[in-house]
Amino acid sequence: MYKLTITELLSLAITIFGATNMMALQGVVAQNYYNNEQLYADHYPPSINYGEEEEGNDNSYSYNNYYPLSPSSPSSSNYPMDVNKYECQKGQFEGFFVSSPKFCAILPPFTLMTWNIYQGADLSPLFNATTPSEFVTAVGSAYNRFQATNFGERADSIADKIQETRPDLIGLQEVILLRTQIPPDGPATPATNITSDYLQILIDTLEERGLIYEPIVVQNGTDIEVPGLISTGLVDIRLTDRDVILARANNKDFTLSNIQGAQFAAKLPLTSPFGPISIPHSWVAVDVTFDKGDKARIVSTHLEPLSPIIQGLQADELLKGPGNTHLPVVFVGDFNSNADGTGTTTYTKLIDAGFIDAWTIKGKGNGFTCCQADDLLNKDSSLTERTDFVMFRGDFKVKNIGLVGNSQNDRTISGLWPSDHAGIVATLKLISDKY
Repeated sequence: MYKLTITELLSLAITIFGATNMMALQGVVAQNYYNNEQLYADHYPPSINYGEEEEGNDNSYSYNNYYPLSPSSPSSSNYPMDVNKYECQKGQFEGFFVSSPKFCAILPPFTLMTWNIYQGADLSPLFNATTPSEFVTAVGSAYNRFQATNFGERADSIADKIQETRPDLIGLQEVILLRTQIPPDGPATPATNITSDYLQILIDTLEERGLIYEPIVVQNGTDIEVPGLISTGLVDIRLTDRDVILARANNKDFTLSNIQGAQFAAKLPLTSPFGPISIPHSWVAVDVTFDKGDKARIVSTHLEPLSPIIQGLQADELLKGPGNTHLPVVFVGDFNSNADGTGTTTYTKLIDAGFIDAWTIKGKGNGFTCCQADDLLNKDSSLTERTDFVMFRGDFKVKNIGLVGNSQNDRTISGLWPSDHAGIVATLKLISDKY
């Protein structure tokens, strides 16, 4: 019979003692998380329509709280899973599934905002014009409406909501750049005289509040230059529509990489008395890397509103392009597809592709985001559709989600709504399988 030496016996005892105490320590950490009072609380002003946080401790900002896992079983799953998914067994994350067979770790929460800030005018009369005279008059009227819906004033209200909610990343749509040229020659010579740059106006307005947000990616979508008739006569008016992701500067919770942006190949062709006009839309994306190395991809987009066929093709491109990743991914933006199933099928297509609508988890109320009157002067809110979303695929927990820019208090001093859309602010947590 093999006999253990004194040294081997001591080594074995130390090993057993260490393992036993490690298991006990893990149990204490998990039990403390589950039972103790909340160790920190994020402040959200009452004017923001956030969903309520569930009861119990939410020490989600600590990297040092881990929760044992056990293999998942089909009967207990509330998350799409496969043979490699394991269930968190302790604390508030019980019932969530991740890919590690060892521990659930909670990463710092991060807050996203998405907002279609409205170009300022309805452009459909341009494409209903049948003669050059009607067309240049419609262009001039649109240009005048851009001025009347005063983005400089609206930017103050938008900046107020950013100041209140302090999002880490902001996906913006319809971030317009307006340029003019005299004498007009159509697109022959690109107009360069800037009359309004929504991106710079918003960044400057935020900076006045001591908030530094940096444009991580700026992607041009529609970029058209046509003659318009205004009070001073004919002038070339160039409209450039942009999708943008802003990031809060000096954020130490994560780093950003793999910055991407592109126009969709599927685009709406329109005709005008001066020839065909293409109306492209686009997407922008960035990967977020947390301190422990976990990554997630954030994608912001604005899909075609006028053609369900084109919109569907763009949704396919979104899924096959930036959405085709092993990373957890979040889609935000104006999808122009109603969540109630009316209109286009894009919302259903994204759900069928495994995306979860964050509003359905923590949103309170109808969540309507669209649309105010074209002149933004309607007294009562006319938001009746939910077409802007925060949707995710992967191991995320929704801490809270709410609307901004939909309250009477958000209107400007001259009675303008900040946009024809409400914005959405959502705080998410990525559940890590690293330890």
